[in-house]
Amino acid sequence: MSDQGDRIAEEAVKHLEIGGGPNQSLENRQAYKALCWPFDPAWAQDDFSKNQYSCALTARGIWRNVGVQHPLLEGAYVEQYTQPLGDAVSQIQVIAKSKGAWVDPRTSDEPPYRGCVVIICTPGQNDAHVLIVYNYTGIDGVLTSVDGGQGVRGDYSIQWRRRRLGYDHAHKLWRVWEGPNLDVPARPVLGWAIPEKMLP
Repeated sequence: MSDQGDRIAEEAVKHLEIGGGPNQSLENRQAYKALCWPFDPAWAQDDFSKNQYSCALTARGIWRNVGVQHPLLEGAYVEQYTQPLGDAVSQIQVIAKSKGAWVDPRTSDEPPYRGCVVIICTPGQNDAHVLIVYNYTGIDGVLTSVDGGQGVRGDYSIQWRRRRLGYDHAHKLWRVWEGPNLDVPARPVLGWAIPEKMLP
């Protein structure tokens, strides 16, 4: 636990339930665009908020709001956008590595914790997802997170998620388990950004 981790986790909670879909209020849609695409022109905000998977963009917005500084957080995303899904996720790593904050799980015997921004993905597949840790209980391995990009295309929003996170000894990697009973093996953990090095 750290002050920096608390700042990131609590900022993330402020944005729960907002999204870009037709069932959202105008206020929520505007807040969603301001979080994820604050420097983009209105036409790009409208297009992205309906069609762009927003998990990494949510994390970038939270970092920006709490004072993380990096050139990639300062410009219009439409000018950075080069391919579906992957670009914003890769930028999470670029930003974290530039600050010495990136943790490779193969070199860590400690799990991510409150305020960490985590990437999970299956090697060789385009299924990367970014989440913000709100709480992790080591006794049962339950990870509670704030996740952007929840729902279906055209109606994405920011929601609570629960998973189990632990070390998969059979495959020698950290992974998450999902499903109603949190017992279905899911994506491995690619790595995470620690809050103490993201913020002064």
